[in-house]
Amino acid sequence: MQKKNNRQRLFGMLAGLILPPVSLWLIMVLRPEYEVINLIDPQFMLEVSFQMLALGMLGNGLFFFLALRLNKDEFSRGVLLSSIVWLAVIALVKSIWL
Repeated sequence: MQKKNNRQRLFGMLAGLILPPVSLWLIMVLRPEYEVINLIDPQFMLEVSFQMLALGMLGNGLFFFLALRLNKDEFSRGVLLSSIVWLAVIALVKSIWL
């Protein structure tokens, strides 16, 4: 039972770590004007990228509440842990670089 719980938590962490960059990539693909902005002002694009990555955290919230609704507590715990990691990384990068 413990091994199954750890596996679900690991899957939740992987899903939570992968979802924000994938959503950022989808935004970049669906909005080609960001490529032009990146060529003109890379510093502005870096700021916008971190704001969009923070918006990508909404997907983690969706995964978290969906897992809770389906009684997948360990999966939701993994998503929550990865969300905390992403928020710490975003705050650290914004405080150092931007």
